[in-house]
Amino acid sequence: MDEVQILGECTEQKIMVTIKKGRGNLDSGQSHDPKIVDLEEEGIQATILRSIAEEGVEILQTIGHTHKNLLANREFILYAVKLDGNALKFANKRLRADREIVREAANQNEKAFAHSDNRLRMDRDFVLEVVKNQGMSIQHINDRFRNDHDIVLEAVKRDGAALKYAAKSLKADKGIVLEAVKGDGSVLQFASLDLKADREVVLEAVRGDGGLLEFADDSLKRDPEVVITAIKNSSKAIEHIDDSLRSNREIVLAELKHNPENLEKASESIKGDKEIVLEAIKYEPTALRFATKSIKADIEIVLEAVKKQGLVLQFVAPNLKANREIVLEAVKQDGAALKYAAKSLKADKEIILEAVKGDGLGLQFASQDLKADREIVLEAVQSAGADALQYASEALRQDEELINIIDR
Repeated sequence: MDEVQILGECTEQKIMVTIKKGRGNLDSGQSHDPKIVDLEEEGIQATILRSIAEEGVEILQTIGHTHKNLLANREFILYAVKLDGNALKFANKRLRADREIVREAANQNEKAFAHSDNRLRMDRDFVLEVVKNQGMSIQHINDRFRNDHDIVLEAVKRDGAALKYAAKSLKADKGIVLEAVKGDGSVLQFASLDLKADREVVLEAVRGDGGLLEFADDSLKRDPEVVITAIKNSSKAIEHIDDSLRSNREIVLAELKHNPENLEKASESIKGDKEIVLEAIKYEPTALRFATKSIKADIEIVLEAVKKQGLVLQFVAPNLKANREIVLEAVKQDGAALKYAAKSLKADKEIILEAVKGDGLGLQFASQDLKADREIVLEAVQSAGADALQYASEALRQDEELINIIDR
């Protein structure tokens, strides 16, 4: 509490407990505890302020029942609203019309202005001063000021979200809406229909969050520049673009850099575009599963994919699962990819050795002959221990050297 200097230390925690429980009437001087002292004493004020800082303003409600004079104490209320603007709610009527107190309360809490005296909320100059410092106080001003250009402009400059509470006519004011979306693009949803179709306004909004394309006019969901700008800032933008752009290569390429799996939502012509699929698997190899059959049978693309993630082998064309070069690259990257290799390659010793070096459990997919190959089983056991040995031939499961390796 830099600004609010605690005025003293409370000597008895019991004082606050008594106040909170409402024991005794401090106005009348009646109390069940001889240690209760006059609330106006500085130490007690300090304790209440500390409680407001730590627990909120609820304690002031109790004090209002026991000692109204404290809520008429200007210095005390000024300290209180600096800690929590909602303390203004409990101040007496005179202090709710005090400009300095209301200004401090509104600065601290956007809801506090609602508790100010109505004369202040009808004072244009004061309202303008308040919204300059706390834009969201606009929700508590007199309705006539929501149609005041200067007041609304100052409010949205401070907090774009204030546009929500502006009069309908000002939600159609381009200068105000542009200022608002610069601070908070999501307020595009509150703009007039004409401004939702304004390219400059929508571009400003989607630069911050591409998902806000949702609130733009349909005409701009067909605008390549607007759409690309949105996609660069959010993968959600793709959900809102016009169907006519789903085959636009530039847009799809921009989208796939951010969310390769959105290849699934692309047109068939895009899913069969070699350059685009290569771009997608560069960022997420499993995106290959959404490509056309011809792409899944393309050796160059498949090789690129399995080098990055061996398990992608499961998505490739059947003939490539029997391609030795591709399967070898897949198991080098992930031994478990052996599961998806053609049967003929599961009997290839070099491939099986590569697989079990990376993942000993790949032994389970080897041919019966290679499960009895001591060199292969040794590699598998060194990689995965007893879990791998269970897949070896019966004779090798009894091999003492292999068992000793596991026991180490």
